[in-house]
Amino acid sequence: MSESEFEERLFLRYLRLLGIQKQRPSFEYLKEIVRIQVSKIPFENISKLFLKKRLNLKHLIDFELYLDGIEKYSFGGTCYSNNFYLNQLLNWLGYDIKLCGADMKNPDVHIVNIVNIENREFLVDTGYAAPFSEPLPLDLLNDYSINMGNYRYILKPQNNNNRPQIELYRNGELIHGYRVNPQARNIGEFRQVIEDSFKESATFMNALLLT
Repeated sequence: MSESEFEERLFLRYLRLLGIQKQRPSFEYLKEIVRIQVSKIPFENISKLFLKKRLNLKHLIDFELYLDGIEKYSFGGTCYSNNFYLNQLLNWLGYDIKLCGADMKNPDVHIVNIVNIENREFLVDTGYAAPFSEPLPLDLLNDYSINMGNYRYILKPQNNNNRPQIELYRNGELIHGYRVNPQARNIGEFRQVIEDSFKESATFMNALLLT
């Protein structure tokens, strides 16, 4: 089996796990993929803890291992796997998509996707433990809000630097957020931050997160 045939088999398996068929790129199909991804593949770090203990994993899991986790254990992942492998799937399907870093307390510790379709850009983030169950428009004039219980997520209109910004409020108090760096990146540029997330002192190694 050639490398391209192996990759196609993995992407078709990904679609099968999502429960959808391969289609031509469209905005409606993109919405369907994002909605199902968020509802079926959780944001969680249990897989990181499990795989570090079992395999001494200290870097991004490979595609096949990611799909194995979804199928066998109902795993998902953090942004580094959920957003990256969704990026690869959408690229394979023919979408105009770029992988981007985002700053939190430190630079480029989060990764997201920006999809350009029908001459509009949309933020796709399935790795933030957030109810972002559809592509979020970036051509905003006003705040775009998503409310869930005591939580409110706000996508701000882009500033003069064209940097999308998410703010997370709990009971009206700003508690978290990120600002996107909109230039296209490759996953290798995040190798160090991914490895840091496996350190004994890292947040993902000292908490259980499942959304």
